[in-house]
Amino acid sequence: MSTLRVIVLGLMVTGLTRSQPEPPPFIFEYEQSHSIPAGTIDEASGMADSRSMPGHLWVQEDGNNPNRLSLINYRGQLKGRVDLPFPNRDWEDMDLFFDKKDSTNYIYLADTGDNLQQYPEYYIYRFKEPESVDSKVEKYDRIVFYYPEGSRDTEAILIEPNTQDIYVITKSPGLSKLYKLAYPQQFEKPMPAMYICDLPMYMITSGDFSADGKQIILRNYTTMYLWNRDDVNEPIQDVIYSSYKLMLPYVFEPQGEAVCFEKNGKGYFTLSEKLKYLPSQLFYFARKK
Repeated sequence: MSTLRVIVLGLMVTGLTRSQPEPPPFIFEYEQSHSIPAGTIDEASGMADSRSMPGHLWVQEDGNNPNRLSLINYRGQLKGRVDLPFPNRDWEDMDLFFDKKDSTNYIYLADTGDNLQQYPEYYIYRFKEPESVDSKVEKYDRIVFYYPEGSRDTEAILIEPNTQDIYVITKSPGLSKLYKLAYPQQFEKPMPAMYICDLPMYMITSGDFSADGKQIILRNYTTMYLWNRDDVNEPIQDVIYSSYKLMLPYVFEPQGEAVCFEKNGKGYFTLSEKLKYLPSQLFYFARKK
C-alpha cells in the first residue's frame, strides 16, 4: 500500500523541449460522481471498463488486501467479487485487452508495487476476463520481469492496443521512467524491462490507452494528462514529447491511484483510496459533444 507522502516538488513539469501545437478541439468535463461506502473498496489501485459486462468496472486493491477483483456498476454499487488464484504482494494497476487472435478479452494485473525498492523481480498476471461474478479464474499466465538498473516502485501499466507491447511507468524515485516489455512477452522466465526514456512528470500512479489507441491518459495524485495520437503506430515516447499535453479536468482525490477510459471512448473514470472512514468516490468525466 502506498502512503501518501506527496510534497509536490513541481509536479507539473512544463519544460517540453519542442514547440507545441494548439490544443485539440475536444474537451472533457466533470459529469457525475457516486459514493462507494467505506469498507467496500478502501484501497483501489487500478480499474478497467468491463467488456463482458457492459456498464461495469473491475477494481483491484493493492497490497495487504485479498487477492480478488471487485465488480461495480457505473453508479459505484458493488455487484460481486471474483477470487484470483495468485497472491497480492502489491497490486498496483490493471488493463483490459481484446486479443483478436483468439477473440478473447484478457485482464492484465500488475503486481509491481515496491515502496521500499527491495524486490528483484515483478509480475504481470494475464487471465481471461470473467463472464460474471460467479465465474472462477483458474488459469493464468505470469509475466516475470526485472529492471536492469535495479528495483523500482511502479504503479502504472498500459497495453498498446495495436502491438500488445506492455509499457510500465515507474512512480519513484525521481522522474517517472518509461519501460517496455515487448510482445511476445515471456512467461515464467524473467525478462528485462527495456528502458525507453524519462517522462516529464513525477509520481505516475496509473494510465490507459483508449481502445482505438488514439489517446493516452496518465495520472498522478494531482493531475490528469492526455495526449492525442493521430498515427496509432507512433511510439508512446514520441507522442509524449512531440504532441500537446492536455491537462484534463480532475476532482481532487485524497489518494487517487486509478483511472481508465470508458471502452467506447466517451469518457473516463477515476477512483481513489478512501480517506479514513469516509466513502470513496467514483468520478466520471464525459467528452463534450
